[in-house]
Amino acid sequence: MQKRNIFKSYKLDLNNDKLMRKKWYMISGITTVLIIFFAVILGIMQRFVNLSGIQYPAVNNARSLNQAMRIMAIVYFAIFFLPYLYFIAAFFSGINQIYRSFTLHMIIWLTIFVGILLMLTTCALLIAGYSNLDSYNLIRNFQ
Repeated sequence: MQKRNIFKSYKLDLNNDKLMRKKWYMISGITTVLIIFFAVILGIMQRFVNLSGIQYPAVNNARSLNQAMRIMAIVYFAIFFLPYLYFIAAFFSGINQIYRSFTLHMIIWLTIFVGILLMLTTCALLIAGYSNLDSYNLIRNFQ
């Protein structure tokens, strides 16, 4: 059996229009899911951070976790835009076929990987912070 170099085959796939389009659809789909997840987390945690501790004791108990999740969402949005800013700058500076760049794709996949790690960490913090709430208290915190 021959070893298959994943990076070499990925680089070759970028030269094929059909396969390159599939790569961009995959990148777009995963990035959209991450953006929606972190936008919801950022919106909810922004509200939870500003609630009073006397009226909402469950939220007050997880205040430090709320701050951590809020910061993780902000960090994701900060690193998410970097490869796309490079992509736009390279496109307008006249670099031809930047959308086929192997380096750009690897940087985008790196940010996706970091985003997935942040998402898993955020999910663990959500479970740790709010696992003891029943549905009544959870709905009450959103009102």
